[in-house]
Amino acid sequence: MATYKVWDSASSSWKYVVGTVEPVVTYIGFNSSIDIPKTTADTIDDEFDSTSLNARWTVVDGTSGTVDPFLASTGERKIYDLASVPSYLALQPHRVSTTQSIKLRQDYTLGVGECVIMKLFTAAQVSSNSTGEITVGLWLNDDDSDPGADGRCYLAFTVNTDGWELIASYTSGAGSTVASTWGDTGSEWAYNGAPLYFRMTRVTSSVYVLQISMNGLSWTSMKRFTSDTTFNNIWIRAHSSATIPSNQSVPIQLIDWIRLGNDEIIPWS
Repeated sequence: MATYKVWDSASSSWKYVVGTVEPVVTYIGFNSSIDIPKTTADTIDDEFDSTSLNARWTVVDGTSGTVDPFLASTGERKIYDLASVPSYLALQPHRVSTTQSIKLRQDYTLGVGECVIMKLFTAAQVSSNSTGEITVGLWLNDDDSDPGADGRCYLAFTVNTDGWELIASYTSGAGSTVASTWGDTGSEWAYNGAPLYFRMTRVTSSVYVLQISMNGLSWTSMKRFTSDTTFNNIWIRAHSSATIPSNQSVPIQLIDWIRLGNDEIIPWS
């Protein structure tokens, strides 16, 4: 059965209902049971159901504002928005001459047997762009100022002049980068809108596994690695180094939720 998200005016809150519901206000149907929030939220959990950013996040880069689905390439911006799309974090970085990034950080170290999962909806464009890329993803690292600093791992969706890619990457040894990718090559923006689940699990004290899913149940392993870094930060990052063509609008990425889980197939009950 489908799972629906409905607004309950009596309690002024979102409810999650399995099966047929009265036509109140139905939102997006969910793919699996892990879309239903946990009974008890953990420290890092955020459903993004407020119109302001939860205090658990530190904004390292970016500005609160209103995203614009029809924004033309007229000015640089790095906007995060919790009001325009109810119960989603909307991200819209846009570059004109300088790369623009939105960087949100939580201070948290995954315990052995813990994972962090983020659900997102990606957005791209139909036509090719000029040199550069648009990226959105989930990072772990040990640097408070930049998710891309050495001592990191990440899962990201990227579009550029070569098409689109899903990337799992980490730094090893003296900062050398090791990555696995899956995607399309060619001058098209071929992947858009489908839900993605990014999952990072600390299997042992030093072994991590990075996985992706399109339904929240079956997980594709992108990278397994051993790290000598203790990752003590969780980041959401979106950036643009692309020059958007004048006949295009700037895409908006949507983050549905981020949650702490365990190392089981279904990471919470």
